[in-house]
Formats: sequence, C-alpha cells, structure tokens
Amino acid sequence: MNTQIQICEQSDDSTRLPTTGIVMHRIKALLGHKVMKLLRGSAILLSGRLAGALCAYVLQVVLARSIGGAELGNYVRAFSWCVVLANLSLLGLDSAAIRFVGMGMATGDQGRIGGFIRRSRQIVLVVSLLIVSLAASLVVLLGDHVSDSRPLLIAILCVPLLALIRLNVRITQAFSWFTLSVLPNTVLRPGLLLAAVLAGWKFQLISSATGIMLLQLCVMLLIAFGQNAVLSFRITDQIGQSLPVYESRRWLRTALPLLLTSTFTLFYAELNIIVLGAVLPAEELAVFSVAYRTALLILFALVAVDGVTMPAASRLHTEKNSPELRREIARATRLKFWLSLTAMLGLAVLGKPVLSIFGPEFTSGYRVLIILAAAQVARAAIGPAGELLSVTGHQDRCVVISAASLIVTVVFHLAFASSWGIEGAAITILLVTVVSNLWLRRRVMEHLDLDPSILGLRRAANEKPYVQALQTVKLS
Repeated sequence: MNTQIQICEQSDDSTRLPTTGIVMHRIKALLGHKVMKLLRGSAILLSGRLAGALCAYVLQVVLARSIGGAELGNYVRAFSWCVVLANLSLLGLDSAAIRFVGMGMATGDQGRIGGFIRRSRQIVLVVSLLIVSLAASLVVLLGDHVSDSRPLLIAILCVPLLALIRLNVRITQAFSWFTLSVLPNTVLRPGLLLAAVLAGWKFQLISSATGIMLLQLCVMLLIAFGQNAVLSFRITDQIGQSLPVYESRRWLRTALPLLLTSTFTLFYAELNIIVLGAVLPAEELAVFSVAYRTALLILFALVAVDGVTMPAASRLHTEKNSPELRREIARATRLKFWLSLTAMLGLAVLGKPVLSIFGPEFTSGYRVLIILAAAQVARAAIGPAGELLSVTGHQDRCVVISAASLIVTVVFHLAFASSWGIEGAAITILLVTVVSNLWLRRRVMEHLDLDPSILGLRRAANEKPYVQALQTVKLS
C-alpha cells in the first residue's frame, strides 16, 4: 500500500501548519488502517467499560461509606456468588457465541446463526433455573452455618437474569455491535444501581447488603427485558426470518471446555473473593475487594481490545488467513501492553489517595493493588492466548491449564491466606496468572503457529502491509 503524504500550504502569509485532516492522514498512514479500526472499536468498548467501571467504583465508595466495611464484604461475597453461578449457567455458550456467530457471518449461514441464538437462550434459561433451585435449597439447609444468608439468597435469584444478559452481550459482540454490547450490562446496570443506592442512602432507606441486593435484582429485571427486546429486533433485521438450523450437541461439545476457561479468565476475581471469604474476616475481604477492583480497571481496557479482536480472529481463522491473523493479534497485544503498563504506573503514583476515598482503613491494600496490577500487565504482555484458542476451535487445549490454575489458586488461598493475609493472596494470583498464561501461549504457538506475546511482534512486523506507508512517511 503506497501512501503519499502531501503537505498543504496555506495561501496567506500566516504560519504554515498542517490542517487537522492532514494530521489525521499522517496518523493513519503511520499506524495503518487496521490499527485505526482496532482503536475505533476498542474506544467504543473501552469508553463504555470505563463508564461502567466508574459507576461500579463509585458504588463501592458509597457502600463503604454508608454501610461499612463488614456489610460491603457481605455484599461483594453474595454478588460474587451470583456472577459465578451465572457463568456456570451459561455452560460456555457465551464464549462459543463469538466462534459460531462469527463463522456464520463469514459463511453467510444465517440459519445456523439463528438456531444457535435461540437454542443457547433456551439452554441457559433451563440450566440457570436448576442452579437457582439447588443453590437456594443448599443455603436454606445450611441455615446458621451461612453468615447473613439473606443477601446470598437474593443474589441466587439474580442468576438467571445475569446469565441471559451476559449471553446477549456476547452475541452482540459477535455481530460487532459494540455499542449495544457494552451499554446494557456494563453501563446501564451499574449506573442505575448507583442512582438507586444514592437515592436510598439520601433518604436512609438502605443500611445493609440485603437492601443492596434487592436493588440489584430490580435493576437486572429492567435491563434483561429491555436488552432482549432491542436485540431481538436487531437480530431479525440482520439475519431475516431464516429457518433455524440446530446443532445442539456440537455447540455444547464446543462450549463446555470454554466454561472452565471463561471461569478462570473472566470470573477469576469473583472466585478469589468467594474462596477468601471463607477464611478472611468481612473487613479484610472488603479491603482486598476494593484493591482488586481497582487493579481490574486495567482489565477493562484489555477486554475492550479483545472484544474487537476476537470476532475478527475467528473470521480470519475460518478464512485460513494466517498472515492477517498474526497481524491482528500483534496489533492487539501491542495496544494492550502499553495501555496496561501506563495504567499500572498511574496506580503506583495515585494508589494510596484512590484507596483512601473508601476510608482510611482501605489504604492498607496499597501493596495488594500494585501486585494485582502487575498481574494484569503480565497478562497483557503474554497476549490473548486463552481467548485465541477458544475462538479458533482449540478450546480443549485450555481445559487442563484452567483446571490446574483454579485448583492451585483455591489450595493456596485456603492453606495460606489466614497466615499470609491479603498480600499473600495477591502474590498467589500474580504467580498463577503468569504461569497459566505462559502455558497457554505455548499451546497457541504449537497449534496456530503464532506467538501472541510481545515477543512475537517482530515476526508480524515483517508481514505488515503498511511497512511501505511507514517508510513513505519517514521519507517525506
């Protein structure tokens, strides 16, 4: 691609400066069309995720200031159970949506797209209702052995709603409807909950984790029905009234290994909180949760980039376009690494003032914050190995790695958290993150002949079609 950069001169005698259009033209020539497309898509997801993260973060501040650290610990424990059980209800079908809808879009097979969407919703609804029945019965049977079971029971009732919301989010990502994918669950749900909590706090109507979970249930009902109505209209407009084609066994066989992978990658934070909640006091759990959620602000940027990259990776793999797949992953890895490193440096400087917003007792989590932020930088540097295996049909290669990582995490937390405290828990997370992602990277190199880490950028750079454009910019 030969891109010529022309400098426009003003006709008057004023200082000659490039116009905005010329500056943008230079930037596009330097970065390349594909990078600019990735940035635009990532910017939509990142903006939405940052808005949602801000609402969720402010919500935790309000809760810490209004109901105290102990009740905040009870709330995050209950909601973490809701998130994990909702993920189990999905059976990995949400992750499989990226692959199967992406394949359908690449081949024009609208019948299978419609069949997958309809059948996955049916399966998730049935499974989530079964999980609700079993989990609620278990909590009631345990009785006094479960401290403050009321918010936990309400959280269990939220499971079917959250599961369907998350499934729809991944379907919209597969269609590359980035605004619709990020708005309902990432922005509106925490935003509406924050507004409701602020109103309840002002009028002194909410003073416990139970009240917060009731508000969460009401907000999820509103989001679930609204999202489903909008998405049904968009899907019909996209694929028409094609006769659904069902391949339920194939879909489930592909999705189930993804369940373990997604549990480890996307819901690892909730699993840590659940396990640590069994060995740590509610006050310490609240400090750990705040530090962890702060570090996970970095993850929002990483997931936003993956939300744009993975559907494209699925299509490129289906089309057997390996050179372009390498370039796509290289662009994403480079962007994610620099974003995460910049964010970590920012947290190193501003970490203590940020944590003090929650209360003076929360500044004790500063070292935990830095350790967990380093884990996110390591994950970004190693690249989207697990996600890449999942969308290219190699999800079975992730099962052993994810299972081993989860087992090590649980064992280390139960064995050492009581003596090492929250800093020991953070070190466990850092070590597991690095080792597991390096293991996944090795699998990607074996099965896809590409290195998703920052070490693999050189090979992709040698294949870039916009190298000529970069050389032209330098010459000009």
